[in-house]
Amino acid sequence: MSVHIVIMTFKFNISSVEYVHVMKPLTGEILNIPGLRWKIWLINESQSTAGGLYLFDNSSYVQTFLTSPLMDHFQHHPSFTEVRVMPFDVLEAETAATHGPLGAGVRI
Repeated sequence: MSVHIVIMTFKFNISSVEYVHVMKPLTGEILNIPGLRWKIWLINESQSTAGGLYLFDNSSYVQTFLTSPLMDHFQHHPSFTEVRVMPFDVLEAETAATHGPLGAGVRI
């Protein structure tokens, strides 16, 4: 099975400081998502847009994530609109050739 990426983006209608405050408690939940190797947090303050890149071990874990209470939280949070979730297969050989970080996440 190959690894998979989920790209999620959404608009936020609060300040970026408030956004970080809202998201901080979710870090622990995100660390416990089954099959998740890592997440990269994204923000574009000038466009009030945020999101993330999620790397999963396989498509089964992606499907579990997409139907999880955490995903439901993002899609129904009153401060988030225009939630877009796009799962992708990863071209592993090509990604490795360009030094893409496909290894397991590092836990400190």
